[in-house]
Amino acid sequence: MGLKWETLPEDELILLVQKGSGEAFVELASRYLPLIHRMASPYRSSFLEAEDLSQEGLLGLFAAAGGYRRDRGTSFSAYAAACISNRILSAYRKACSKKNAALRESVPLEEEEAAQPEPFFGDPEALLIRREALATLLEKFRRSLTPREREALAWYAAGYSYRETAQRLGVSVKSVEGAIQRARKKLRAVV
Repeated sequence: MGLKWETLPEDELILLVQKGSGEAFVELASRYLPLIHRMASPYRSSFLEAEDLSQEGLLGLFAAAGGYRRDRGTSFSAYAAACISNRILSAYRKACSKKNAALRESVPLEEEEAAQPEPFFGDPEALLIRREALATLLEKFRRSLTPREREALAWYAAGYSYRETAQRLGVSVKSVEGAIQRARKKLRAVV
């Protein structure tokens, strides 16, 4: 008999995510998707799609779940909201940087029709398919990264600098840089 993920309290889900459960994260993500979409919405633009921003928000949620410590006196929802917001804002700032000006100002070769945007929610079957796809992707991420790479990436995704991440993990900055670079390379190969 399997766990009924939707009935588990948030605290238990967080502990399971910290132990590496992709299914627990999928349930946590499904609970936070409306918040992620709301937080990403103001940053949508012609050069930055809502889907990309939502993915950044999911990475922020993953970092929040991995780095959350109940004994620090902050609720998970507040901590997660800050991590999600930081991640989305960071992606937006990066996209708006001078370095990306050419991408922002370019015109697509094929203009897409101005159709109604697809709703994030509404079709339960589509939501289930997205949920399963997310679970598969997260499991691939979990299997491809070492525990050190997961920890370093989680802290970094939560908005901490390499130096702060190194201090939290008790390792050198160079070790954190290497772990994050390896994690990025592995994650690109998985996607």
